[in-house]
Amino acid sequence: MDLHTLICKRDLRTGTASLGTVVEALGDGVRLQVHDDGSLQPEDWDYLLEALPGAVKWARATTEEQVLERLSRHPACLRYRAASAMGFKLFDLPLLCGAPIFSYVDSDIIFFKRIERLFPPDSESAIYLRSDEEGFCAPAPELHWKWKIPMVISLNAGLFQVPMELYDLDRIEWFLREVNERKDVWRARDLAEQTIWAMLAARRPAYHYSEQQFHCSRFKKLELTDDLVAVHCLYHLKPWTDKLVQRAKSTLAQGEPVSLAWERARLLNGLDVIVRRIQRAFRKMVSQGLPGE
Repeated sequence: MDLHTLICKRDLRTGTASLGTVVEALGDGVRLQVHDDGSLQPEDWDYLLEALPGAVKWARATTEEQVLERLSRHPACLRYRAASAMGFKLFDLPLLCGAPIFSYVDSDIIFFKRIERLFPPDSESAIYLRSDEEGFCAPAPELHWKWKIPMVISLNAGLFQVPMELYDLDRIEWFLREVNERKDVWRARDLAEQTIWAMLAARRPAYHYSEQQFHCSRFKKLELTDDLVAVHCLYHLKPWTDKLVQRAKSTLAQGEPVSLAWERARLLNGLDVIVRRIQRAFRKMVSQGLPGE
């Protein structure tokens, strides 16, 4: 299985170490396809490829012209790619994968256990990490009620697989032009990439990983339980990356490969939108201090 990933010079050391746990967890069943954002120098590639034997190098400098040609009829896509680092992940990696299925892992996911297989045998559906928040580039009420865009719930794009039949550049172009670029809509540009994956995944029944096996949360405390298979080191966990990698090196050497659990994903609905607005307001209130305190 080809598993694509994206890395930059800033995260070269920790990213390489984290990807090493991915290779160890999957064994001979994976071949890493490593893309850089254009920041890696020849000596950086030497370091990475020595640490990750068998990994395939995709230097941005050698693929730029090919991707620009593929996007030449999609101006909003080109604008987003130029404006956001996430544009490279959204466009270059899937357009270059050359396979019917695009599989991706961030370079900040650490595996603690060996696994039998990373994705289920059904390759017709999207599979993704489930987070405890909606990382959309526009307010969920706008996406759900105004534009009526189906979205899978709580998608995090740190680890996913999507059939390339669902990857529709015309649909992505429409979203970036009509939703993400509208001046009257609050947005976080980098989150447009994740929002688009949630939109594409919703075109067929989708699945997500078990939250007991994969920790991907800004709000829940990380607990290293017996069920935990991997953790996505979001920004608040970055300082702990080295310690988590050291623990992974120890636990990966123990026990037999485990089976992963996949759960049927829901589409975002009106009740979800209301509940999430209440949750966000409460978190903001708590962060600012309750009235009278």
